[in-house]
Amino acid sequence: MQIEVEKIQIPDGVIFPFALEWRITEACNMDCAYCSSHRGKLADEKNLPETLEGIIRINPKHVWIGGGEPTLVKTLPNLLSRLKEAVDPHIGVNTNMTNPDMLIKILPYVDDIIVSLDTMNREVSLKYRGTEPELILERIKNLAQTAQEKKYPVNISVNSVIFRESILKAGLQELNTALESLDYNISHILCPLYPATNSQSIVSDNQMKEKFHGIVQNIRSTGGRVHIDFPEFEECVDILPVKYLRKYFRLQIIGSGEFFSPCPPAEDPASPWCPYPCNAACFVEDILHDPTPKDIQESPLKGRLSESEKDKLEEFVKTYASPLIDDELFEPLVRKK
Repeated sequence: MQIEVEKIQIPDGVIFPFALEWRITEACNMDCAYCSSHRGKLADEKNLPETLEGIIRINPKHVWIGGGEPTLVKTLPNLLSRLKEAVDPHIGVNTNMTNPDMLIKILPYVDDIIVSLDTMNREVSLKYRGTEPELILERIKNLAQTAQEKKYPVNISVNSVIFRESILKAGLQELNTALESLDYNISHILCPLYPATNSQSIVSDNQMKEKFHGIVQNIRSTGGRVHIDFPEFEECVDILPVKYLRKYFRLQIIGSGEFFSPCPPAEDPASPWCPYPCNAACFVEDILHDPTPKDIQESPLKGRLSESEKDKLEEFVKTYASPLIDDELFEPLVRKK
């Protein structure tokens, strides 16, 4: 049975759309050598408000704005303002930091901004992304400084795609050191390049994986903080079946309002080796595996769930992840009346 929301239909099985990824545009003003994302023309922005209203009716708790490059959408501040006012989800935006002025405009409406910057190695960055890492780093500093001055509680992160050349040549650890030196509590996310068939991917090369983990260990041993985006890459968590993750947590929608999913068939596990892995667990990893009161207090879900939504999430965690959690643990997630 389909759940109709005017022109938008929620796919079968989705009963708790915690996280919604809105690929707001397929256009991008960069041409990264390893990227398989669409590089289309900007969509007609007059259609975006209608899509937004459909998203609001779905009532997601966590919305990621991606693309393409979201800051190419001229009406982005108005769209995010409406979304925040209507359902107050935790809003994150992925960006290549080529349009810092637009990022300043959306600061009042977002909770997370994730900037793509792979390495401080200028040669590698120019070759694969066409950007000067020093310039991007300076823009990150200015954005963090502006957010602090205006008292916007925005978490700024840097996402580094990990590929062969980026770890064969010095620059990754130097990037982590540079971020730490900015002193704005900027998170550093490491995302191994997928699919495994990409010539620059390291995910099926054990020797390269060992080299990568050696770099990570060196960073952590000196007090640096890094987070690997795909936990299964470290083989530290069990992979939950896609059908349960998709059922409870993740929807993906494009600018026209159509749903899409890069997942393998629902009966297959979310393998890190599939061409387009759907690791929806990354949206809820802070409360999915052996959650603690601290995890709950720091969760983007805090104060955003109805009582029934909290019960559904609790049922999921007890069934598929942590069966022995305390019955009162998730109470801070409930919206205060």
